[in-house]
Amino acid sequence: MFKDLFTNKKKLIIVIVAVVVILAGGGFAVYSAVNNAKPSSQKTTYTQASADSLKDEAVKAMSDNNTTKARSLFVQAKEQYKSIGDANGEVNVDSLIYLIDHPSTK
Repeated sequence: MFKDLFTNKKKLIIVIVAVVVILAGGGFAVYSAVNNAKPSSQKTTYTQASADSLKDEAVKAMSDNNTTKARSLFVQAKEQYKSIGDANGEVNVDSLIYLIDHPSTK
């Protein structure tokens, strides 16, 4: 039975492709199962209010000349804005990070 499969090149190619597809599908199934195994209680969901709060805290740190803390908080806020899909908030925070990274010389 198997001897007949390997005598014809076309059949051999079909068998190899089928095996590769089966292995790839199995690998994807395992990958999906592992990544979705994280309990929902551990998945973090952000809100507009939490991102705004981080940004406000960062602005206060910036006005207190604590640029290290401010930058760290801005980066966290940017990640939260990105996760909730708020492009305006993300760009706004990016501009504030830029100001910290490029202080004026005046």
